[in-house]
Amino acid sequence: MLTLPGTPVLAQHAADLLALLQYHHVPGMQLVYTKGTTVQTYSLGVREAGTRQPVTAATIFEAASLGKEMLAYVALRLHDRGLLDLEKPLLSYHDYPRLRGQPRAARITARMALAHTTGLPNWAENPTTPGWRTSALALKYAPDSCWNYSGEGYTLLQKTLEHLTGKSWERLAEEEIFTPLGLKNSSFVWRPAFAAKASAGHDGASQPSPIDHFAEPMWGSVCIQQPRITTAFCRHCAPGGD
Repeated sequence: MLTLPGTPVLAQHAADLLALLQYHHVPGMQLVYTKGTTVQTYSLGVREAGTRQPVTAATIFEAASLGKEMLAYVALRLHDRGLLDLEKPLLSYHDYPRLRGQPRAARITARMALAHTTGLPNWAENPTTPGWRTSALALKYAPDSCWNYSGEGYTLLQKTLEHLTGKSWERLAEEEIFTPLGLKNSSFVWRPAFAAKASAGHDGASQPSPIDHFAEPMWGSVCIQQPRITTAFCRHCAPGGD
């Protein structure tokens, strides 16, 4: 299903994309192409394998680590207001019990978290399990010694922003991003209204995976949004809006 008026060129693009989906056994997708004032939106396939529920312009997807960009954006806005020092150790702002017994962690700064150089692992445990929030967190490397992708580093930064502002991450995102930019279908927590238009995730065998219903906001606990909204945020952040 193509969401734009049918022209020969757009129809061919849609046909090519649909062929790629079928070749790679991907049930559905939404793609937004932008260049200058040109915006092309393609909604193809189904929301869940084995159903006839089509992907449309209104379909909502779990965006996972795309939430990092939003956390970084809010962190830099707070830095501009003088609330966050990018070079000040995060543990000097507040205690983080998961890092107790890790003296090297006292060097970790917001700059390191943003750049993935904290020395922390990606995850100490699976972050969707109940025990993760209280699990012990140990450094893999010395802070600022090397690049190592880290969801834990971004979680530490999120907790710092919440401490500095006295607001939850969901409220910060609402105030700093969603409301100012008019992003009405974005959230870091599950809303019942999403159920009617949310796309399921799929595993390597193209089998549907349960949609996570996160009750507590976390940068990576999935920013649920329509892809065109993700595009709007990226264009807002890009130099010249392009």
